[in-house]
Amino acid sequence: MIHSTHVRKKIQLRSPHTLDDRNHPRFNILKYRSPETFVATIPDGYTVWGGNTSIGSRGILACITPTRELLADVSPRFPQPDVDYTYPSPQTHWVFDVPALPDLETFGGTVAVLAAFAGDVGTANYFHWFIDLVSRVGLLQQAGIDLQSIDGFLVDRFNPNISFQRHSLDVLGIPTEKVLSIHEHSHLQAQHLIVPAIPGKLTFASQFTVDFLRNTYRNRFRQAGVNSSKRLYITRQNAQYRRVLNEDAVLQVLQPLGFTSIAPETLSFPEQVSLFSQAEAIIAPHGAGLTNIAFCEPDTKIIELFPADYVLPYYWILASEAELNYFYLVGKGIDCPNLHRLVYPNSMNADLFVNLDELRLLIQKIF
Repeated sequence: MIHSTHVRKKIQLRSPHTLDDRNHPRFNILKYRSPETFVATIPDGYTVWGGNTSIGSRGILACITPTRELLADVSPRFPQPDVDYTYPSPQTHWVFDVPALPDLETFGGTVAVLAAFAGDVGTANYFHWFIDLVSRVGLLQQAGIDLQSIDGFLVDRFNPNISFQRHSLDVLGIPTEKVLSIHEHSHLQAQHLIVPAIPGKLTFASQFTVDFLRNTYRNRFRQAGVNSSKRLYITRQNAQYRRVLNEDAVLQVLQPLGFTSIAPETLSFPEQVSLFSQAEAIIAPHGAGLTNIAFCEPDTKIIELFPADYVLPYYWILASEAELNYFYLVGKGIDCPNLHRLVYPNSMNADLFVNLDELRLLIQKIF
């Protein structure tokens, strides 16, 4: 049974801004079509997780009917860097190349599939947890499904000691004892499998996602008791990669303008929601802390800082759907290209230097 929740529609994105009128190629797509969304109920349906292997397409989940047909629309593959991407034929899905599936576990009740991106990063990552996983609960609610009637919620990595995971599910009324981690239930057949689509596309936020997160969490946690500057700089100094190497110099530019440096991972989830809901301007290197811009008020100013070789549009899309004013700067790497590639063989992990003159000019342009 299929319950339709949203029809396919045209999306017009807000233009991103930088120092000149020539945007990075990743920011050239201003219009695209969002996919339709729905909730599917599959009696005796299966889920399969490929594990953290190349054959498992870095851990993406597959949903399968009792007659062993792949449900391609809710079996996403590793996301692409542009919002208008399309997947190749379902016949090329990784599940068809698996030589042997994990042992099958049967579940005698109703399981809702929330897991979407279960690889090494997956939803242990703040961004993927909210954009790719929690947003699917909103579709269940929109379809009129009583969450209390669901016996198990299949998620990616779950740790009840992680504040954002515990608090986000508590607010939704999902108890820890009903949470099923895909890493422990890698091949499952449920008596009733309920599978909501991913709102928007995997890793790309939709307006529905933003509205759901705001209505669910911002209204509840806006007054969580955090007092700080309304101008925030999000540091990644505690992260293992994508750090700003000249951050002390960056802060010397920003602090006289009223910016305060914060590390979101040191705050509880309610505190993060409260802090961002009160902000008027946010500057941050590309990273999961920017997920919190979903809780900002419309027209909040966002400046995202990128490594030279790792520019992705995820937070621009999120900012556009949240009606925020988005700006960006692309930083520099190590001056010697060969040395840069030696130090950072994976561009995703590259640290960056911020050009201070460009930062000053962009701030003058904005403020």
